[in-house]
Amino acid sequence: GTETYDLSKAEMWVQDHTGQRLGKLEYNGNAFYTPEGNNPDAEAPDADENKNAVYVRVVIRSGGGRKVVDPSLYDVTWVDATAKGKATVVIRGKGTATDKGMAVGSKKMGISITAMALGNKSPRIYVEKLADAVGSLKDLFFNRQ
Repeated sequence: GTETYDLSKAEMWVQDHTGQRLGKLEYNGNAFYTPEGNNPDAEAPDADENKNAVYVRVVIRSGGGRKVVDPSLYDVTWVDATAKGKATVVIRGKGTATDKGMAVGSKKMGISITAMALGNKSPRIYVEKLADAVGSLKDLFFNRQ
């Protein structure tokens, strides 16, 4: 018989293409998304070009152990995945029986999108604005007659 996974009872997390579990995402102006197939190994060669590929891992406790739910059994939807703040990742079982089992139900998870850390290839325009601000302060303090 086909094993049925109830996603509402699943444990889920997100990771990058190297398998590193992500506690938060760093804002870079582009939307975060899960590539077709949700398979980091398939994407690895050009993953560096796209820092916004995020993979979802779903695990169900069954019997005495934990089983990874095959990514082909559910859809992944992102909500508010572009702006700084909180994005939501939603997994929804396709409800179709396959040789890898069947997933039903859904679950969502929030993940923070934080401002880009300074010094982490910060956008030049930001650095220039900062320099202007520092310059104005210097003018204020040092160039007073």
